Amino acid sequence: MIADCRLMISPAPWSGTGHRSGIRSRYRLRSNSPIGRFSVCIGLALSAATIACAAEAEWLIMHKQATIPAVSVELAPNAQMLKAVSTGGRTNTLRLTSISAIMKHATEHERKMPTGTGPYFVELLSGERMRVENITFDGSTLSADHFFLGRLSWPGRKLKRLVRAEEVMVPEQTGFLGIRFRNGDTTKGRILSIGKGAAMVSMPDIGKIPVGDLDAVTAFVFASRRAGRRKFYFLDKMSVEIMLKNNEVIAGQLTGTRGKAWVVEPEWRDKAVELPVAFIRALTAHGTTVYLPDITPADQKVEPYLRFVIPWQRDRSLSGHRLRVGKLSAHRGLAMHSRTVLQYDLSGLTKTPVTFLTVVGMDSEVTGLEGAADVLMELDGKTVLRQRFTSASAPKPIRLPIPAGAKKMTISADFGPNGSIADHVDWLYPGFVKAK
Repeated sequence: MIADCRLMISPAPWSGTGHRSGIRSRYRLRSNSPIGRFSVCIGLALSAATIACAAEAEWLIMHKQATIPAVSVELAPNAQMLKAVSTGGRTNTLRLTSISAIMKHATEHERKMPTGTGPYFVELLSGERMRVENITFDGSTLSADHFFLGRLSWPGRKLKRLVRAEEVMVPEQTGFLGIRFRNGDTTKGRILSIGKGAAMVSMPDIGKIPVGDLDAVTAFVFASRRAGRRKFYFLDKMSVEIMLKNNEVIAGQLTGTRGKAWVVEPEWRDKAVELPVAFIRALTAHGTTVYLPDITPADQKVEPYLRFVIPWQRDRSLSGHRLRVGKLSAHRGLAMHSRTVLQYDLSGLTKTPVTFLTVVGMDSEVTGLEGAADVLMELDGKTVLRQRFTSASAPKPIRLPIPAGAKKMTISADFGPNGSIADHVDWLYPGFVKAK
């Protein structure tokens, strides 16, 4: 990524009307004489260029017209527009519906988010994930304490699972319902109650079985993996998922700002949630974006290297953790090991032109292990990307215009010069946005 060192003076302010979809900036400079104007321009240009070029990007905005490294982002009070100051000092005004994802760079000395002492994450069918403690479940409603929002509750029909914090990104087996223990055992059945360090589950053909030691439990599964909320088509109404620094994910309608916080209205709560911007790590837009992890590949091939193969993963790394490339992290995406080939049917998405956006790179967990993989993208049999990635490669933003009527897209990770050693390729927030 190259810093855009242009002079920007008097950026366009927020207004309720008059903004167009896309990228906009405004320049204004006044002086009484030509010499004065020239001198002021030179002085301000040098100052602006020095400051802008010295500033490092803290955010990466995946917009359908461009991928924008930004020093800062600001949400409009009406939550319809986003103002981003690029590394070159230019201010871009972006319509939120034209953005697929926003990611913030992790820094070594960044402010830490308090996490409380909760041992579990509650995960809902809507995709939300929140760290909680003091859990009770009466067969219909789960209640728990959240360090920031206080006492919360969720109806059982919206629950997916409770997973210990260290297991947050490990998915359950398809169709599994019941309890999973630290030693790998599973007790399949319907969870009747949780509380006071104990649980009760009803097993088919056996009856009620008590579980008296919750310290031995790693997960409570309320719904099968297939019962999720994933949508494979575009919607007129946009919702968001916001990932926080401690891996929590809150989904709902983004309604505006309040001080230095973004306001979200989750479906399961009768009042809004205020999320401090300092805690936010990423945002994704659902409805206006269709994400690749939500689409089942039409065809897939996995070729082992010396009989060794790691299956590709959705929404987690090959090691079972959060997807991370460089200073960026994501809660949605794909992880692939060489050699893996995934082919997708686009016929339901390309009635109109779309733009495919993602960020690709080697997972941060294998940095320094000399991994190298060749990444290939094909559109209707034509190669549109071929690049070798190593553990030292910077994250690569990809923006691929896809014409109406395109039928298939193929992505693959192939063996590098070192075979399959540490070839962990991550695709962060891969998704399709309508081009018009």
